[in-house]
Amino acid sequence: MKIEELNDKESSLIEIIRTFHFLHSVSYHEKEITIEGRGNPSMVYHNWIANRTIYIIGDESSSWSIVVQRKKLFCFRKSSIIFDISDYFDYFDLPKNKQLNCSLKTQAEFIQKNLMPVIRGEMWIDELIKNV
Repeated sequence: MKIEELNDKESSLIEIIRTFHFLHSVSYHEKEITIEGRGNPSMVYHNWIANRTIYIIGDESSSWSIVVQRKKLFCFRKSSIIFDISDYFDYFDLPKNKQLNCSLKTQAEFIQKNLMPVIRGEMWIDELIKNV
């Protein structure tokens, strides 16, 4: 019996799981995995206690977007607030050469270094920015 090589999408999915494994230590769990379609796979992590959802979204150009969502409780207009972490690279002095088509590893390191209070549910991004 011959073991086949992984295709690009399967390799990318494994890369997401390995790179964002640190989320398990702050009570995030995989909620959704998407491997179908033309682009890279996508993965959704969720933490019920912190009321946060993290979307790792691949696209056709092999770039990645990471979006953090917080659902508002007791709000009737806008039920959730979201932000893309790339919108905040400048606030934390991520060098411009690293900002273009950031790898998953670079974005995970950025989260671990700068955004963990938001990820843990201790504050939201606007509060964190005020303290920078």
